[in-house]
Amino acid sequence: MPSLSNTFCATNISSMEKDLQKNGYGVLICDCANDPKAEPSCARFLLEKNVDGIVTMPLSDAPQFLNIFQENDVPIILIDQKPSNVECDSILVDNLNASYHAVEHLINHGHRKIAIICGDRDRFTTQERLTGYLRVLTDYSMPICDEYIQYCNYTTTGGYNAVKSLMVSQEPPTAIFATSYDLTIGAVKALNDLELSIGKDISFIGFDGMVLSELIRPPLTLITQPMEEIGQHAAQLLLRRMQKDFNDYPRSERLKTTFITTNSVCFLT
Repeated sequence: MPSLSNTFCATNISSMEKDLQKNGYGVLICDCANDPKAEPSCARFLLEKNVDGIVTMPLSDAPQFLNIFQENDVPIILIDQKPSNVECDSILVDNLNASYHAVEHLINHGHRKIAIICGDRDRFTTQERLTGYLRVLTDYSMPICDEYIQYCNYTTTGGYNAVKSLMVSQEPPTAIFATSYDLTIGAVKALNDLELSIGKDISFIGFDGMVLSELIRPPLTLITQPMEEIGQHAAQLLLRRMQKDFNDYPRSERLKTTFITTNSVCFLT
């Protein structure tokens, strides 16, 4: 897993573990600390432990470490990623449409200077969420400003620095869309440090972060992922593969997100 400190990862693991334990399986966890270079060594470690199956969230778009499992007939379920270089099962959310509807919500509130904090360039989720952002701007015949597209690590520091960069530009955005939980936390902290009032001075949409939203006034407009459901689907599919059921291989499941609207998005006149 990329990092156990990541709420998305931790919730997925907890959900998977419940289903797998009911079926007599234990869970061995490797934390890569958000370092793609750690993935091959973690893969070798797990293979040496003779694991029956793997659930992983690769940190790059072309993870070579997956080959070691496929060469040894160990079933793999990917979460939040669909690499271009390997064929395997995946559990995803509808990233593109989630992003599209969030940015459309900002457009419908009169915003034209809309920034997106994307995360790492080569991540599958980054590309899908950015595609949704670009598509809705194109559909509404709005210009695409490179300065409003911020790439960074999927960390709170990444979100924080992205907002600081955006707000010192010559034409700061009137709305910001942060595309992950950690980016949302960092972005909100930066806006607070800049003494910008969310919903008044700046409109804001985040990703996940329901607990965070409840602590902020106004609560945040959010895209939320069905994190527990993702873990359940991954566990159930892995159980099938470990029982040699490959009838629908490779299977890609896309789960729906939920869009929660609040007063963190204001109307521009």
